[in-house]
Amino acid sequence: SRCTDVVINGTTGSNITIPAGFTALARSITVNSGRTLTVSATSMLKIEFGLNIINSGTINNLGTIDIISILNNTLYGLHNFGSFTNGTNAQLNIYSSGTRSMQNMAGGIINNNGFIVIDGNAFSQASNGIFNEGTINNYKEITVQNLTGTEVITKPNAGFINHNNSILRVRN
Repeated sequence: SRCTDVVINGTTGSNITIPAGFTALARSITVNSGRTLTVSATSMLKIEFGLNIINSGTINNLGTIDIISILNNTLYGLHNFGSFTNGTNAQLNIYSSGTRSMQNMAGGIINNNGFIVIDGNAFSQASNGIFNEGTINNYKEITVQNLTGTEVITKPNAGFINHNNSILRVRN
């Protein structure tokens, strides 16, 4: 069964872990400041036919996160204000998102050591694949494809570092 809108709150330092081998389903996930969500290796977090992930805390993905078919065209697949780490060989997939597939706000940090795939946007409207106002470190592979709009935007004073031997692939 699927949870609806999940908010990770509680006392500062609260940690929620999706154990290895499990699949968690939700309509949306919000991780508040000072809280941590960990997706263990061989586990999956699936946001399907719903909203998005809003992160103001810490997300450590060691498995797979799928954000699929966002129902509100004004939302972003991943809206990051905090720290998001995609671990070695982990997978973040954002399919058919809204206005922006992945928005990294000022002060937000995204470290990619695995694979990020941004594929398509819903509602056949102009969309941004990655909109970055913070810091993105790519150590492995990011693919942005099949969008009607701008694939990657990095604002002044933001950082997007494609480290040695990493790949940023942009396709129509």
